[in-house]
Amino acid sequence: MANNAITLVPVKEFKWTAEIQYKESLASREDAIRYAGLHGWNLIVKYDRRTGPQFDVMNDPNLAGMSEAYADTSETVSVEFEPKRAGLGKRMARGMFGLFSRRLAPAASTAH
Repeated sequence: MANNAITLVPVKEFKWTAEIQYKESLASREDAIRYAGLHGWNLIVKYDRRTGPQFDVMNDPNLAGMSEAYADTSETVSVEFEPKRAGLGKRMARGMFGLFSRRLAPAASTAH
């Protein structure tokens, strides 16, 4: 499982530096956390009075060193995801089982 710590910072406390990379803007907190966690990004900037998306997902390679700057106003979320391939394997296994169970059902009914 992947484990990512994501920091959510209010826009009034956010300080943009040259190292910060903007990734995506999303409308909901949950969507922003999910997107950041899946891609390994570590920073979400929250807006209060903005039309459109309220959360900007970013990557800050220096965030660990600047955590004191956001300590009073930020929120840290830890996100865990299973690798995508494991989910695909489970779906394929369930699909194969479903295919066999559908083929076995008519055969079992004719055997009686």
